[in-house]
Amino acid sequence: MKYRIWAIVIFYFFTQFAYSQIRVAVIPFQNIDGNMDLNIWSYTLQDTIAKALQEQDIEEKHFRIIPQDSIDLIVAESNLDPNNPQYASDMWETIKLLNAERIITGNFDTKANRILLNVYIYDIKTKLYDPVNCAKDIFKTQEKLLESIPFIVKKLLPALKK
Repeated sequence: MKYRIWAIVIFYFFTQFAYSQIRVAVIPFQNIDGNMDLNIWSYTLQDTIAKALQEQDIEEKHFRIIPQDSIDLIVAESNLDPNNPQYASDMWETIKLLNAERIITGNFDTKANRILLNVYIYDIKTKLYDPVNCAKDIFKTQEKLLESIPFIVKKLLPALKK
């Protein structure tokens, strides 16, 4: 009987470590256009996508979204600016401080009075985005841009449930 209890305890202990959550950080999007009036979209997209992803895994069985205030604090301390041309290279130094396994970010540009949006999920180890589970070339007006959030979440979720 004693061995059976130990076997159950050991099995439980190892299964808890084998099945852990992926830590995900959603960071500000890069405004490629340069129009300062559109900077609000950098943070609106960040916040909206983070909340939509949290709703998909409320119990945090597969992934855990790093709280926005933690991200904002580290971004502010690192002086990371999504409008800076060096944002792509500077973001990796900041991400190390977040202790995340995946990063969700993207960029947007304006073309013909519409916004062209790209959303990527990066693996921290390789610093490469997942070419399958990304949402690219979303072309919407400013008024309808947030309507694309369910589509974006659907594209990103498979990479977070691996």
